[in-house]
Amino acid sequence: MITKRATALAAALSAALTIPTPALANQGISEAENIRRLDMMLMATSLRCRTTAHDFRAEYRTFSRFNMHHIKSANDRMRRNLTATYGKRGGERELDRRSVRMANRYGNGHPHMDCRALKEVAGDLARAHSQASLADAALGLLGGPRIAFEVP
Repeated sequence: MITKRATALAAALSAALTIPTPALANQGISEAENIRRLDMMLMATSLRCRTTAHDFRAEYRTFSRFNMHHIKSANDRMRRNLTATYGKRGGERELDRRSVRMANRYGNGHPHMDCRALKEVAGDLARAHSQASLADAALGLLGGPRIAFEVP
């Protein structure tokens, strides 16, 4: 279960980062995409923070280990959706392209959170073992435009 402090942080970030636009409202963001983006953000920022006093690679590894089935399931759903749209070969290329784009987005760190806050969130999310709680946390922590991976 996510702690109250992390939930409050996610809610505050969500409120601060949410820009109600028709384009975003109509995209129908998938749970799979949000979970995958959360994993990529934590992975990329944990590597960026590794040389700071708030190295959270251990917290990320725990998050990844305890939530691997949700992360793998999200990746598999994205692959199926993209394969349905682009074909087998094209779907794999599109998944790779989007995964790299997700990771690169956070290569310079999270736009609104420092390493200390990310370490706390990663530790809290390591204990979040439901797919719905991960998707909810992702919505609060991941700002900016999102790309829908669900096939219309």
